[in-house]
Amino acid sequence: MLLRRFLTSLLLILVSAVHAHDNSYFDNNPSPHGGQVRMAGPFHLELTLDQDALTVYVMNHANKPETSQGLDASAVILDSQGKTRLQLVPGEGNVLEGDLGDGFRLTQETLVMLMVKTPDGKQHQARFTPGSYTPCCDED
Repeated sequence: MLLRRFLTSLLLILVSAVHAHDNSYFDNNPSPHGGQVRMAGPFHLELTLDQDALTVYVMNHANKPETSQGLDASAVILDSQGKTRLQLVPGEGNVLEGDLGDGFRLTQETLVMLMVKTPDGKQHQARFTPGSYTPCCDED
């Protein structure tokens, strides 16, 4: 009987932990750099965009920086102008970077699909909607 209670409690804890990492959770909690956060395998990925650069911050599930070195990453950006493929390169620390070039305009319809391949060959994906994302709050 005690084992059954323990296993039931453990299951409830695990279900709660999984629920805590859905997109709604990320969209309603502050992110370290003000970008949109999504989960992809062992990572939390935070996407920020400016006029000419796409930056992704790679973190673990506790939002602590994970090195970007050794990761093979790319992004596909879909918007009203079509599809743009972008190779991301590891930057300093936990950063992946890509040059958007001239003419990029973030719209409500912009969709970013991010693909990350780890050195052991595992592939992970995340889907971002940066044009419709509004940061929920400032982190103090």
